[in-house]
Amino acid sequence: MAHYRKIDVGIWNDAAFTALKPIGKLAFFMIITHPNMTAIGAMRATAQGLAAEIGVSPRDFAELFNSKLAMIDEKTNCVFV
Repeated sequence: MAHYRKIDVGIWNDAAFTALKPIGKLAFFMIITHPNMTAIGAMRATAQGLAAEIGVSPRDFAELFNSKLAMIDEKTNCVFV
């Protein structure tokens, strides 16, 4: 069964989102559309694992996590949006 998620087009007017570099925007879209993301906006993952899925460096996710659009708890390996 397919999963559908709506992305509000207003994201392009969000200052935190538009401040991201293109790779940061890709990382954000990857996280919010990831098949393991739950309806409450949390999933078990590591920056290394997510980066490997799309072929980028884990450092590329640092910009996203620093922006506070997404957060990671490295102790529990949980990502939150």
